Amino acid sequence: MKASNVDATAEDNSYNFIYEKLVEPDGDINGMIAYALYKREKIEFIRSILSKYSRAPTEEERKSFYVSSNTDARLNAYRIQAGVIAREFLEISLEEKVKEIEDKWQEGYLQGQIGSDLKEIKRFGPGVLQGVVSSWIFSFSVALVLLAAVVIRVGPSDAFNEVLRVIKSEPAKPEMHPQTFNEPRK
Repeated sequence: MKASNVDATAEDNSYNFIYEKLVEPDGDINGMIAYALYKREKIEFIRSILSKYSRAPTEEERKSFYVSSNTDARLNAYRIQAGVIAREFLEISLEEKVKEIEDKWQEGYLQGQIGSDLKEIKRFGPGVLQGVVSSWIFSFSVALVLLAAVVIRVGPSDAFNEVLRVIKSEPAKPEMHPQTFNEPRK
């Protein structure tokens, strides 16, 4: 049905074809928002008449509203306003989605960081144990070398007494065997 036929039919049957003027076929979201804006304006118009005059709009008032709301300029204004609303909705939705993705990424990053820290701690524990064991083995080796030196120096019989003396930190006893010095040969 052409626009001129639609307008003629609308006037004859008191039917408003603004939906067809605003909404394109196949799910025109902007057009649907524009139609909702038109309906909101129509409800505001009816409430205004009810508030001012305590009655419903007359036929003449409805026709006046119909004529003013169906001009090309007014229809374009509905579409522009609908586009702004749709963009704002899309921006808000995208911001929320970006925030959600950032939060998930941050959570995953932190979980990964905590996991790697735990792995380092798990590696740290055996390293500390290895260091302690190495220190004990080194200390025991030094003690064995010192014991061997004492045994060689004083002989096996006095080694036990000498070890006790070192442990107790007593001063060394003078040796009982006099040392003889040979004078250098001339």
